[in-house]
Amino acid sequence: MLTKQGNIKIGAVATGQEVLCLNEQTGKYETFTVLQKTEHAGGVQRVYNIVADGGSTLLMNGVMVMQK
Repeated sequence: MLTKQGNIKIGAVATGQEVLCLNEQTGKYETFTVLQKTEHAGGVQRVYNIVADGGSTLLMNGVMVMQK
């Protein structure tokens, strides 16, 4: 996840922390504050490997993910 302090693992993002999200209309990053964080685990979940041809972050189902 891209933050003002640099890239961190999404599991390490804390409530109150500022994250940067790309505004696709302006092409600029905007700052957003994390208001709530929940984690869900267990059961069977589908996992996807997506490769995009530009940028380092993308939105998927309303969740920002970072390409490595």
